[in-house]
Amino acid sequence: MQKLIRSCIVAVLFFQLLTSSGAAQETVEGRWKGEIGFSKMHLNLKSSLRSERGHWNMSFGEDILLKEFKGVEAAMNSAAVAEFELPREAGTFTFKGQFKNDKGSGDFKFALSQNFVNNMKALGYNKLAIDQVFHLAICDVGAAFVKEMQALGYNKLSIDKLVEMLIHGVTPAFVKAMTELGYKNLSIDQLVQLRIHGVDADYVREMNEALNSSNKK
Repeated sequence: MQKLIRSCIVAVLFFQLLTSSGAAQETVEGRWKGEIGFSKMHLNLKSSLRSERGHWNMSFGEDILLKEFKGVEAAMNSAAVAEFELPREAGTFTFKGQFKNDKGSGDFKFALSQNFVNNMKALGYNKLAIDQVFHLAICDVGAAFVKEMQALGYNKLSIDKLVEMLIHGVTPAFVKAMTELGYKNLSIDQLVQLRIHGVDADYVREMNEALNSSNKK
């Protein structure tokens, strides 16, 4: 039974509250390193970002499918400095740098999507800070995911909870399947624990069938 856990990991290395007079960033900039594997890139980002919530030094790593990038193959085959992008619903990452022997590095910039911010505002997230949008973009959390979870009764979830759910594969489809199997009104923490331990709808069905077969003997 395979455990379904996305590799989206954000390590907050340092946090310091700023005074209210500190100016908030509208974009995020930093350094990137990447290593190409089979159909994917292991991407590492390091950045220092500032928002109205504070000042963050962050390190992030994730395996991302090459098909999710725009222009990455041309950048990989270029001997000069090249650019490529990673578009997300929450915003776009623009990378500039060079590749050599399937390894690359350079600078990146993240620009949030105002349309995404507006869509999230309509769902009750009125004051998203740039670090929160950046976090959502890194893990590819979209407004549709939030809307579907709200329709299932999971309202007023924190940004951290939304990211945690997506990292561990707690999707609307998973919640619906568990409900149909009789597991209703599970908390987010319970759903996350199920996914951490590799439990999916097929596993529950198999266990139910085994239990029913045992009871008939």
